[in-house]
Order: sequence, then C-alpha cells, then structure tokens
Amino acid sequence: MAKKPITKRSFHQDLVLNQWALSLFNQADLAAFKTRLGDCEGIDPHTGHSHFFLALNQQLFHTDLISQQDLSRYDFNIVQHWAKITHGRNQESGHILALKYFQYLSLLFTEIYLDWYFNQKDRLLAALNQQLGENQAKEGLALPPYTEQDLNKIAFWNATGSGKTLLMHVNILQFQHYAAPHQKEKLQIYLLTPNDGLSLQHIEEFQASNMEAALFDKNGSLDYADIKVIDIHKLADKSGDKTVAVEAFADGNKLILVDEGHRGAKGEEWLKRREQMIGSGFAFEYSATFGQAVGTYKKANRLYETYAKAILFDYSYKYFYRDGYGKEHLILNMKAEYYDQHAQTYFWACLLAFYQQRYLFEKNRENLTAYNLENPLWVFVGNTVNKEDSDILQVLHLLNDFLKPENKPAILAWFRALLEDSAQLLDKQGKSIFLHRFRALAEWKKDLEGLYQDVLKRVFQADFLQHLTLVNVKKSPGELALKVGEQVFGVINVGDDAALFKQAGEQGLATQNDEFSERLFEKINKKESSINLLIGSRKFSEGWSSWRVSTMGLLNMGRSEGAQIIQLFGRGVRLKGRDFSLKRSNYAEKEVRALHLRELETLNIFGIKADYMAEFQKYIQEELEQEAVLTLDFPVKHQIPPGLKTLRLKEEYRGLRAKAFKRVQPLNLYEMPPEYEGKIKPRNLLAVLDAYPRVEAISSQTSVSTKQDQRLEGKIPSHILPLFNWDRIYLALWQFKQQEGYYNLRLDRDKLRHFVEHSQDWYQLYIPPESLVVNQVSKLVALENLLIELLKIYTQRFYNKVKQLYESQHYEVVEVDEHNLSLLNSYQFRFTDEDSLVKIEQLKTLVEQGDLEQVRRWTDDQNQLIAFTIKEHLYYPLFLQDSAKGEQLPFTLTPIALKEKSEFDFLQDLQKADLKQLLPNKSLYLMRNAGNRAKGLGFASADNFYPDFLVWIVDHQSGKQWLTFIDPKGIGRMGKSDPKFQLHQELEKLQAQLGPDLILNSFILAITKRSDLDDWAEDEFAEKHILFMTDEDYLNQLFHQILEKTL
Repeated sequence: MAKKPITKRSFHQDLVLNQWALSLFNQADLAAFKTRLGDCEGIDPHTGHSHFFLALNQQLFHTDLISQQDLSRYDFNIVQHWAKITHGRNQESGHILALKYFQYLSLLFTEIYLDWYFNQKDRLLAALNQQLGENQAKEGLALPPYTEQDLNKIAFWNATGSGKTLLMHVNILQFQHYAAPHQKEKLQIYLLTPNDGLSLQHIEEFQASNMEAALFDKNGSLDYADIKVIDIHKLADKSGDKTVAVEAFADGNKLILVDEGHRGAKGEEWLKRREQMIGSGFAFEYSATFGQAVGTYKKANRLYETYAKAILFDYSYKYFYRDGYGKEHLILNMKAEYYDQHAQTYFWACLLAFYQQRYLFEKNRENLTAYNLENPLWVFVGNTVNKEDSDILQVLHLLNDFLKPENKPAILAWFRALLEDSAQLLDKQGKSIFLHRFRALAEWKKDLEGLYQDVLKRVFQADFLQHLTLVNVKKSPGELALKVGEQVFGVINVGDDAALFKQAGEQGLATQNDEFSERLFEKINKKESSINLLIGSRKFSEGWSSWRVSTMGLLNMGRSEGAQIIQLFGRGVRLKGRDFSLKRSNYAEKEVRALHLRELETLNIFGIKADYMAEFQKYIQEELEQEAVLTLDFPVKHQIPPGLKTLRLKEEYRGLRAKAFKRVQPLNLYEMPPEYEGKIKPRNLLAVLDAYPRVEAISSQTSVSTKQDQRLEGKIPSHILPLFNWDRIYLALWQFKQQEGYYNLRLDRDKLRHFVEHSQDWYQLYIPPESLVVNQVSKLVALENLLIELLKIYTQRFYNKVKQLYESQHYEVVEVDEHNLSLLNSYQFRFTDEDSLVKIEQLKTLVEQGDLEQVRRWTDDQNQLIAFTIKEHLYYPLFLQDSAKGEQLPFTLTPIALKEKSEFDFLQDLQKADLKQLLPNKSLYLMRNAGNRAKGLGFASADNFYPDFLVWIVDHQSGKQWLTFIDPKGIGRMGKSDPKFQLHQELEKLQAQLGPDLILNSFILAITKRSDLDDWAEDEFAEKHILFMTDEDYLNQLFHQILEKTL
C-alpha cells in the first residue's frame, strides 16, 4: 500500500487569474479541461471553427459563463491569427502546424481577457476580486485586492518546448485586434529578452511568422520595424553608449512583451525597470521558470504577489510531461562518495549510453523516419562561462583516457560488466544505476573488441585508435574543435578559448592550430554534420536549441540556479514526435519496442561532480512533484465469446503499407479514376456550408440566431471569381492536403480555377443575400474565404469516397481476438490522496476475482464513477462518469471515463432491458469503439467517423451474425447531408464485397427531441437510420430493424 503523500501548498495553487479563467468554463483544473476537449486538433472545414470549439459546445446544456456566440467569435479570431503566423512556416516545412489543446486554451483565455479588458474593465476587476476572495476563503494566500493598475499585465507559464514563441506572435495579433478601436496613436511594440543571443533568435522567428522585427536602435533608424527587440541589460536609469534610459519609453501607446525577463538582472532591478517601461501600456510576459523565480513568499513577497495575480495560463513542465510531450529523462546519479573513486568508469558508462543511442539511430535510420528523430548529440551544459574551464579540462582528460591503449583492457572489462548487468555503480537507494540499460547492445557481448572499434567510429569519427587532439580554429573566436582522426567530432564553445587551449597543452593534451576551417557550431543542426559532442554553456543558455540533444552532461551546476536548470533541461527534452505531435511514443507497441524508441526518446543526464547532479535532481523533482502523485494500473477482464466476427482491412492495405491507398492509387483533383466512374452519386460529394453562424458571430454580440428553416441558399456570384486571389486559394488547398495527409492527391492551379468557374452544382451554401453583395474589399475576402472552405469540404468528400471504394475491395471478416479489435487492456489512475486510491484498489480486487455482482454494487464516495459491468460487453469494467453528481473526479483516469449523456443512457437502457424477451434464442454483445484510427474501427467515407459502439447479435442455431455500428448523439446541429447519416449506405456497398458471413448496419440514436427538428420530415429519419432514444421502445425498434436485414 502506498503511503499517503505529504503535500505542501504550491505556487500553482495561488494563481488567481488562471483560476478565474478556468472557472468561466466550470473547470477546476487543466486536467479536467483537457478531458473535456479530447484529442481533436485541426479545423472543421464545414464550419471554419476549430475542433476544440466544437468539443466545447457538445454539452447538452450550455452552462459555461461565456456565451456560445462570444465563444464562436473568439474561436474565429484564434483560427485566423494562427493561420496568419503559420502560413509561411507550413510552406517551409511541408507539414501543417496544428494548435495543441494547451495552446488553444492559452489563446482562448487571452481572447476573453482582452475583450473584457478593453470593453468591460469594471466587470473584469470585480470578477477577479471575487475570485481572489474565494481563494482566500479556501486557505489561499492573502493577497491585496486587484486594482485597475494590476490589469495591464498578464503572464504565461509555458514549459520550454511548448511553443511559447508562436503564442507570443498570436498574442500580438490578438492585442492589435482588441486595441485598435481604442487607439488614438500608433501602437509601439517592444520585446524584452535576457540577452542578445535570444534577441537575434526572436527576430528570426518573427520573420518566419511574416512579422517585421529588428533590434532596438535608440537613434530611431529602424522605425520601419513593427516590433523592436531589446535585451534587458540595455535598460538603465540613464542612457550610455550601450544603454538606454527606461524613461525614454515612458510615453506613448505601447505593448511590451517580456521573455524570461527575471533571468536578465539581479535583485528586483528588472521588475522596477519593466514596470517603468510598461507605464500606462500593456504587457505580456512569458517564462518556463516562474516557479523557480518567485522562490518562497517570504523571500520574494513582491515577486510572488505580482505573478500570482498575473499568470493567466499555467502549462509548466509538470503538465507538459504528464501529457506525454517531450522526451523521457534518466538522471544517472550515483552515491556522492562514489564520484571521486569511480569518475572514470562512470564516465565510460555514460559514453556507452550515448553510443547506444547513436548505434540504434544509425542501425534503424530508415525505419525511424516516421518518428522525426534527429541524429543523437552529446551536450555538456552549465550556467556560467567564467568558472567552467576546470570542468571542461576534466571532460577532455576523461575523453583522452578512453583513447589510451593502456586503458583498453579495463574498458573492455567494464563494457562486459555493463552488458551483463554486473556493474556495481549504485544510487543513494543502493540500486545499480545502469541495470538493464544496455539490452539493445546484447549482440556485442561476444565481440567486445568490435564494440570498442564501433564506439571509436560512431562517437569519435575514427577508424582506428589515436590520441585526442584539441584544435584552435583561428577563424572562429570562442570555438575549439575536437578530433581523433581527420574528421572533427566535437566542438567546445567557451568564453576564453585561448586560455583553455593553453591550459590543455600545458596539461599534456595534444593541440594544433587550424588557420583555414570555418565556424563549426552552425553546422551542428545540419543533417550531414559529423559533430557528435558539444561542450560549453554559452550558446545553450543564450537560447540556442537543437532537436538532436540526447545526452546531457552537467558543468558547473550551481546551488541556487533553479530557473536556469529548468530552462536547460527543457531544451534537452524537446521532441518532434511522430506526425510532429511533440509526444513520446507508446512504448507498449510492438514496432516501438523493436526500434528501441524508449532509449532514443530518453534524455540521459549525468554530471562530472556529485553536487551538480544533486542540485539538478532536486529541481527537476520539485518541478514534477509539486503534488505527490500515486499511480495505479487497473487491468480489465476480457470476456470474448468464441466465433464472434468482425471487420478488418487487410494488413497490407493499411496506412502507408505496400498496397495502401496512398501508395498505389494516384489521384488528380476532382477527376474520378476510370474504374470508379458512376459509382459515386454527385449528391454524396456535395459540399454543404452554413455561413449564417459566422456572419452572426462577427456582426454582433446581441443578434438573434436565424432558425435553420429560414436560412437562404446562395451562390458566389460568377462575376467576382476573377477578382479572387487564386494563388492564395490554391495554396490554402495545398496546405489542407498536407494537413490531412492526402499524399497521393495531385493539385493543379489552373484546373482548380476551371472547376470553380465552370460549375456551381458541387456545393450548397446557406448565406444571407446581403453577404453576396460585394461593395468593399472585406466582403470580397470573406467570400474568398468561404470558397476556400467549400473546396476543402469537397476535397475531403472526394478523397474519402474514392478511398472507401478502393479499400472496400480489401476488407475481410475475421474472428474477434484481443489483437484485431484493439481491446482495452488496462486503465491508469493518478491520485493525489490515498483515500481515493484505497477505493479504486478495492474495486481492482473485485475485478481480479471476477465478482461481477460486487463490481456492480461498488461505488466511490461521491457516486460519480460507475464501474459499468454487463456480461454482454467484451471487457469489464467500462467506467462511466455521472456528470450530474459533479463535473470533476478526485483523480485522473486514462482512457477517460465515458460521460456523454447519450452514451451513458444507451448503456443503462441495455442493462435494464430484458434481452431474452427482445432477442429470443439470440445473444447480444457490444464494445465501446476507440475514437481514433490507431485503435478504433472507423470509416473514411463518413468523414473518418468512429461510431461509439459495436453491437453484435448472434443466432447460434443458424450461425448468422449481425454487426451494427451504433452512435448515440444529439443531432440538432447536424445538417441532413452529414456523412454520418450515410454510413449505412456505405456498409451496404461493403456488404456486397464481403458476402453473407457478417450482416452490417448502422444507426444513429438521437437524444434530441423530435419537436426540436421541425425542418425534418418523418420519413427522413427512417431513410437515414435515425431512432429516438426518447421513444420508450427504441431498443425494440433497433433490434427489429437490425434483424429484418437478411442476405
């Protein structure tokens, strides 16, 4: 039994502004909000809204304190701003940058704050003071009330690697949008950074977002730039040669952006100067390290208070890590007393750990492409440059010792011990720190000489054993090179390179001068780079970043530099991830294990002195364990009946395999392949778009929504089509193609324009007539945007229909087992209190014992979590959350508990039903479907629809089986042409390919009342396989219609 964790109040709990923003959506914390949003990145081409917006509006009753109309307006702003700053980046990289849920929420909170700040400031002030009072009533920190002077600065606590630079760029556009109606003079925008290196990096990033920026020039020669960038060291009380007086910024209409400002100055000087610079303007501040910066309340009263009241969004590293973003980390920390005695063997083991990463990367390079991993790099980093020379020399001597022939026998013996798990280097708990760390190198056990030679080749770029040489690169001040053979394998970046070069020579290391080579540092991030090792702190601490870092050695790590430690660590764990998800892989998957991705997606960390490692580990643990967390794996019980059949696309036709659609079926835009001519009805490709919601959202905050049956249909006037920017339209469609992964679809700009100009029957547009009258440029642009969205919808329909026709020929009927249906194997719970853990452990025991009756009777303390168990479901328990008893569970659960009312009601109705009477001589089985292509059973032709449930009815006498896809949902906002309503027709076509072994069907179970669908005719419900859960006998209707279908 785990002990009850001792928790202390953390800075996270005192963030008043963040808690107010969460409360507007009835959310207690970020984890709960994430559960509500789900995994739904991207833009819905039918509405132009983000999928996050649609998720926020899925609730049956709208209980948020932000109106749906305001939310719609905010969402459109976010979508437009994001598209603007990522347009060039998407072109450059060839993949689409999609907003992550935490980025979206950060921007949504900013929309709300700025709207209230500029348009209802009194309401904002009152609301924040109310929130502050509620916090203090819950034993929160006693903070002084908000005043109007507190409102002009907000801060964002963003983990390194979470995309804060892009968020900053959108924040600028958001501020300009809301400030514009209130401005009487030009807005001046300044970005404050901690050093010149970061200033230059920011300018490059602004250029990538198509925003004008330049270094600040106090002489005013760069007024053309919209954004002036200045490092905080150049602010002073009085102007000098290299400084400018803060009072020079006192006047004017200004927006101040502060990046890690608290890192740039000692004491509270930076805070005073920042406030002077902001004056009556407005400020956004960004940092990954607010928690370390504020320290404790007693030590930093003013600082703590400032940020507790200003942080609008908290996505610090602990959230970033728990969400699966970034690399794993392995801190190779041994007992302090071991360091002096075992420094050399410890270093050799760390060197072997780095070699293992290089070995696995190069061995599996071709198969790793999909995971976007970079060539591993070993980096030694620190916080200062003026005290690290002795540490760097120690690293050089350790490298040189590895290359000495007389040390080779000891090295080979040590390698054997590491590979055989007999090496005894212990951590403070007495456990071997390298136990099971080298399993991927098992094949070298019988060839240790070959292993040593391979280390020379892959790490030192050497074909045979030679001594280490330190090279003074004359053309590159501050830079020294390392080589063993002819090729450079390492770079040292240090403040006084001449002094280090001299000391190394005096201590017996081989040195030489190089008069001709160019700078090496800039080559590190290039794919063909030979550099495997980077030593020195300056570039890393100044903001240089690389996706290559896989092993990190610590130099000169101080005892009071937590903010810098977290910053360095954050740069090391950055990961692109599969599909640029930024996430770690699922290490339970067979392919992932075969490629040893855990080793390749782990940042190994070690230090050359014990106190460095102790300090590092202390700060990382504090960051990750603000709240002590207990975890519990909860296996489910499978109950799969023999002979049950399901549908499966044959292995070789999936994803990007040899015979997959994307590999073998070339497609030209809107040209039907000859073999599929006449097999798709034009109405099934029709692009339908309702432009009324966005017109209402943009035009007014108080307008009354138009009823659906009163909306008029219109066409974009043909005479304005030549006025459109066809390059922009083509590029938008190209980006959509890349985003959706339509790799086999060929676009042609001229054919695209010809298609639009010579046909109008491919789309249906609901739009107010006045919106089709073009009398100003903004209306022309609005119609151009609508055309782009219509083309996206049509492209998606066209592509998915052809894909469905191709794949329908290659489905097979197979028997259900634990693999072909991707059955859930276990849940994972995370707790912050032992009481909840005890209750779940009790349930786990009942499940392990197979006591279904006791499982059904089990309840948690709040009766929120239901362990739903019926013998018909293919595994148990299925966790349901009764939202009527509360929105927030006292723990987190993965996968999340089912809590949609429609799904909840369907399962409970099944549990109550007399199935023997409804289905005499037959058996029913069901399973909740996974909602994604990796695990669930879905259909491309129905907009990648993954129905909620798979339901089987089996006639054991005749052997017949019916497999039906069931989706309970509200349909009030769905158009009649929604592809989900056509799934049963697609299944009929598929049925013809499969034969009589399995009878397929689908139904939508509507929770919406008939009376709320006054524009529908009764026969349309039957035509689209819609049944109403409000009908008492809907289950009887469902089973009757399933069974009446025979072959």
